[in-house]
Amino acid sequence: MSPQQTIFTAVRNNDPAAITAAVSADSSVLDARDERGSTPLVLAGYLNHPESVKALVEAGADVNTVSGTGTALMGVCFKGYPDIARYLIEAGADVNISIERMGTALTFANMGKHTDVIELLKANGAK
Repeated sequence: MSPQQTIFTAVRNNDPAAITAAVSADSSVLDARDERGSTPLVLAGYLNHPESVKALVEAGADVNTVSGTGTALMGVCFKGYPDIARYLIEAGADVNISIERMGTALTFANMGKHTDVIELLKANGAK
């Protein structure tokens, strides 16, 4: 299995120890992209795996990386995961990153009508 396959398997399995091991073996896996263009951090958030999100951030994943599907914050806002959104914001995620034809994290939260996430974003300066 390639290092990229290893990190994505670890994320899908929500296995923080395997994530840490994969990053220790090859830190470039933090920037790997899956078939949708998502980074490991974006995928972990989208799958609602807070332990994996934390492991990736602690290993050095950039919380503001824009992938083919947006940022990690955008993904969790679309899905409606306020705890992960809060963690990403506390880790430095920019609530106002805007992607052409996609919008911002607030746009994604509004799409899903996730009022708790919308309030969190606005409380942290989202426009």
